[in-house]
Amino acid sequence: MNFKEFTEAIKIALKEKLNRDDICIYSETALKNNHTLFPGLLIEVAESNIIYTIPLKEYYEELKEGVSIQEIAEEMAHFYQSIDSYNIAQLGNFDQLREKVIYRIVNREKNQVFLRSVPYMPYLDLAITFHVVIDNNASGCAALTISNRHLKYWGIDSSELYPLAHVNTKRLFPSVINPFVDLIHFTEIMNENEPFRSFLSSLKVLSNRDQSYGASCILYDNVLADLGKELQYNFYLLPYTVDEFLILPENRKYPREFLMEIVESVLNDAAEKEQFLSSHPYYYDRHTQELSCI
Repeated sequence: MNFKEFTEAIKIALKEKLNRDDICIYSETALKNNHTLFPGLLIEVAESNIIYTIPLKEYYEELKEGVSIQEIAEEMAHFYQSIDSYNIAQLGNFDQLREKVIYRIVNREKNQVFLRSVPYMPYLDLAITFHVVIDNNASGCAALTISNRHLKYWGIDSSELYPLAHVNTKRLFPSVINPFVDLIHFTEIMNENEPFRSFLSSLKVLSNRDQSYGASCILYDNVLADLGKELQYNFYLLPYTVDEFLILPENRKYPREFLMEIVESVLNDAAEKEQFLSSHPYYYDRHTQELSCI
């Protein structure tokens, strides 16, 4: 079964599973982070401003692994019902959403089309976007991206978003810093020469507790400043994905070419195009407490 046939079959099966006359299910390709196109199913509820999106890529992989259409439809229906159980009335009342507004950082250049339709703040060569947390559990975080249309609907100004998101994101997604070698298994590499082992051991990973859009932790109060105090050095931030930064202390001078090679190597190893954050390193000066592009 090819992807187009799967899309049509799952639309019918999901409609039967939900068994509701007030919903319309149709397929659409959505524009995601970094101009990545993602095919999905959109579920529109009659007399509601809310449209639910269910990405299809992972479900199609399940089909190829032998999971039946009916089983996939059951899984989708469960996902939809868990989100739909959220009090939809809250989404129409911004006052009830204030404690759920969060931010994320994305690449600005690669998201120019997407950024035309959403409120955002430039940050270095990145962009800070805003979202509302719908649900956050062991399965992941479901969040609604705040668009310009939402601002008009709620009757608010974009300037209200950052102060709320700054408080909420730190509270809901606290930062974590771990040694690089503790998180990734490099058995063969660790058998290499001592200087390289020492270099790897000096790396740390900055993310959040959920390891989801954890690169935004660089915006948190005192995270970079406290890290500078702990390391007793200025440091480089090497973008891995939108989920994390690699931290490299400046305990020696590294040529820019060397840092670029690391970033390029990391990007080649990083997961998907949607996860891409930046193609160059950043530098934090612990004395001036300033972050800059290299």
